[in-house]
Amino acid sequence: MKNLLILPLAILLAGCSQEVAPPNLKPANGAFGYFLGATNTDDIAYQINSDTPPFSAIFTDKTSAGRICRIEGVGTVQQGEIYDTKKRLIGVLAEKYGERPRGLGDTASIADEVHYFGTSNRAVSLAISDYHTNAMMTVEYYDTDLLTIYRAEQCAKDQLDEQKKKAALNHDL
Repeated sequence: MKNLLILPLAILLAGCSQEVAPPNLKPANGAFGYFLGATNTDDIAYQINSDTPPFSAIFTDKTSAGRICRIEGVGTVQQGEIYDTKKRLIGVLAEKYGERPRGLGDTASIADEVHYFGTSNRAVSLAISDYHTNAMMTVEYYDTDLLTIYRAEQCAKDQLDEQKKKAALNHDL
């Protein structure tokens, strides 16, 4: 009789320990006219934006093959508009992609408040830093697989640059 009670309890506990993904998550495809994973040979690392307030600057990162791995919008909101702007942005992103907790592959932020949307491999984060007189809001769209490639390429580039600097210094000393 004890064994019959233990089995259902064990199944129940095993089911409770599994992390359940929020329903209706949709992958983020891009923003500000750029698409994650698209090949783009244009120099689009930074541009001024006036079409999508509160975001006034757009940054992109691409792999060496030209594939867009990250799109970031940055803007400032004045104190009287912070709450409504934050509420509106969270609402739009949650409706479009579905809100979820931070996952393993998500980018980290030191902002006061961060929200995550979309799937774990095609995600959006909204970071809000409140400075009491205004707030900086950053929305970041990223493809975690391509971002991993980009970071590895940047690391290799940094190591090569460091080797060149050491070689030049060694030559001069």
